[in-house]
Amino acid sequence: MKKRNLDYIVETLEDFRFDENLINGIVFFLACRLSFCRDEDLKNEQVDSQEFITNRYSSFFDLDDIPELNSRPLKVPIIPVIEDLIECFQSFAFYMDFYMEEDRVSESGRSTHAFDKCKHKEYLNEEEAKEDLKLFHVNEIYTNFFISLGDVLKLVASNYRETFAFADKFITYSVSEDPVGFSRVVNNGLKVVPPIYTTILDLYFHQMIYDENGLRDDRSPPFQLTLQGFMNGMPNEIADIVWNLQRILFFNQETLEQINTEFQFLNIREAEQLYKHFENEVIEKNKEYFESIKPQFSNEHTSFLESYTNTGNETSFEFIYRKIFEIHGLSPDRDYSNPTRQTYFAIFFHYLVCYSVANA
Repeated sequence: MKKRNLDYIVETLEDFRFDENLINGIVFFLACRLSFCRDEDLKNEQVDSQEFITNRYSSFFDLDDIPELNSRPLKVPIIPVIEDLIECFQSFAFYMDFYMEEDRVSESGRSTHAFDKCKHKEYLNEEEAKEDLKLFHVNEIYTNFFISLGDVLKLVASNYRETFAFADKFITYSVSEDPVGFSRVVNNGLKVVPPIYTTILDLYFHQMIYDENGLRDDRSPPFQLTLQGFMNGMPNEIADIVWNLQRILFFNQETLEQINTEFQFLNIREAEQLYKHFENEVIEKNKEYFESIKPQFSNEHTSFLESYTNTGNETSFEFIYRKIFEIHGLSPDRDYSNPTRQTYFAIFFHYLVCYSVANA
């Protein structure tokens, strides 16, 4: 069977060590995302939008690749499964508090509330749900949303290709029942994607994963993809410096082979030893370099360096842990899920670089 872009994305998700439910949920939401032509999409303006969407969709998956899907009877009725999936979307919209018009209509012109915000599933525990949304909360909401989608999809799909194929049925039903509501949930969901999912759901970053020849030999590992997602939208001067420094930590400088890859999957306290080694062997021994790059971190566009200046008695790591908790809600003493651990690991590196420049 010919490999398509979907296969390359799933191989990348497997690199993240995501479980099957999470992968299938992400694949399903990606299929929904591909059904829209957004402003940031790269497209030939001479091509009709619907033609563009169809061509792009088939670059990820083509039903002709697995013709047995067209003839295989489903084990359960479709509509109850679709309704369960819509409940996942409603719960997602509820926790993210997405805007939703009240006076929506179906394609047939009748009033509809199919995608109204409603808590059917628990994506945050009771205590977390009372807190202001920070990156930790958003990460948990998206992860649990994807997992819940994957859990429902087990009824109709045995693998990610069948999941992607079933999304077409779901999209057709949703557009018919509540086109505006469906669009709101998907497109609003694409505006605040957590770093670990950004490079999967933002098609611009797919160039780091595959090209016209297939999966890239030099494709970015999970840590780089998550870090890239976190730095998305940051000033290029800062992003370039952080990007170059992470190569020292995660690639053998002579062979360019990946090293230290296991640390990204650990709780941050367990991964601390790697960053302490980096602090001792790279940062402390290159103080002049870190001082020389201060202007790139503090100019008319990026005047945030002062917030990283340690004027108290905290150690570097205590300072960084406190700052990350205050801003992103991530604590070094909690046992997080795999996606949240990897997110924390990438964020910590970015903060460590900023701290080191500020205090050089």
